[in-house]
Amino acid sequence: MSITRPDIIVQPNQQNNIIELLNAQQGYPAVNVTQTLRIQNKTDVIVYVHKTDSKVDQMVGGKSLPMHWQAEISLENLNCIVTCSGKQGRINVEVLS
Repeated sequence: MSITRPDIIVQPNQQNNIIELLNAQQGYPAVNVTQTLRIQNKTDVIVYVHKTDSKVDQMVGGKSLPMHWQAEISLENLNCIVTCSGKQGRINVEVLS
């Protein structure tokens, strides 16, 4: 069963760790790096999704999600970092498994 969570604000020019941000949401089950997520960009800022266990070197690298696009991310024991450049973004995350 999938669970859609409240929107997450993506701070510009920062590494936004999605697992940590999801687990900070009160009243929802914990999420871990073995799960699959569906991430949707809800703003006009392009957000970038990085599947990695290390620091992200480029804020505009990774899988790009333009406005209203979504991507299904199977974490496969890696972390999920979301970045954007310039101004704040907003995403919605659905935990699929």
